Amino acid sequence: MYAISQICDLDILQTPFCITDDYNDAQIDAVYINEESDVLEIHFFQSKYFAKDDKIIGENDIRLTLDSVQKILNGKNPTKQASQKLKAKIFEIKEAINDRGYPDIYIHFVSNGKVIDLPNITENYKDFEMNIYGADELIKFSLMPSRRKDIECEIHTIGDITQNLISGISGYVATVSAKEFIKMYKEAGEKNILEKNIRYYKGLNAINKKIKEIAESPIESQFFWFVNNGISLVCDSFAPPRGDTNGNKILKLKNPMIINGGQTTVTLSNANIYDNTRILLKIYNLSDDEIIAKITEGTNSQNPINFRDLKSNNPIQKIIQDYFKDNGILLEIKGGEFEKNKR
Repeated sequence: MYAISQICDLDILQTPFCITDDYNDAQIDAVYINEESDVLEIHFFQSKYFAKDDKIIGENDIRLTLDSVQKILNGKNPTKQASQKLKAKIFEIKEAINDRGYPDIYIHFVSNGKVIDLPNITENYKDFEMNIYGADELIKFSLMPSRRKDIECEIHTIGDITQNLISGISGYVATVSAKEFIKMYKEAGEKNILEKNIRYYKGLNAINKKIKEIAESPIESQFFWFVNNGISLVCDSFAPPRGDTNGNKILKLKNPMIINGGQTTVTLSNANIYDNTRILLKIYNLSDDEIIAKITEGTNSQNPINFRDLKSNNPIQKIIQDYFKDNGILLEIKGGEFEKNKR
């Protein structure tokens, strides 16, 4: 996790979602797909922990990792029974390549041992950039000064705000202009403000396409606040809100970082946003990584409602259900009806 965070410039909270280390992982212990760069980047990791720090990653381990990466990029399975973690990453890789084209490939060999020169076998993989990191290299990362500078941002709300204070955590709920929010996002630096977001941008998939369409529509954009879940961010501190003559508030934030809504944010940043597009914004004032992790998990793991659930109250569905009932058959149109009727 530490090596991934340092090599790929990720927050440590993002790294568990990269890890594929498991049985049948084909010598690939982690994968990071960077879709924010100009050219798609895919980073593959193999890591070894040695009881004695004078050990090195073996040539056979390196060969197996290179072969597996090559098979994945050629659309083949790297092993007969790949682990579920690896299968999920392979699917993400295929989606990313379909959306963005052929990527730049980076392969990182990481251990707490010594570093050796890459063996001759790597000459057959000239399209890959390969690096080996040992204990000394990892220590150097920890001695480097922080790459992140303090960022101060200002955002104007539409109307008043709601404030909540509990157990030392202060939070605001506000409505803001989408254009205003994206302006702050770009001024703060896209990489900085997305640092703690656990989801990487998926490109214009079906959901993100819909977000873009609504935000750009002169008619649909007025409903954006109602149909979108909004954006949650944390910050190290915020100054007491200032009011303006129109009853709005001015919020000054230090080091804001998005923890939920990264897909919405990046999609809007690439859209021609209509003026009346508004966003529901939740802001938490805290820097405790443990609490941030809890909030991140909670805001990103709500029980999903699928399309069938949304249609279950349709009058036509009820008519069809009644017809089946008259013929002695239970048609389940809402989750749990079958179990309820059994009782």
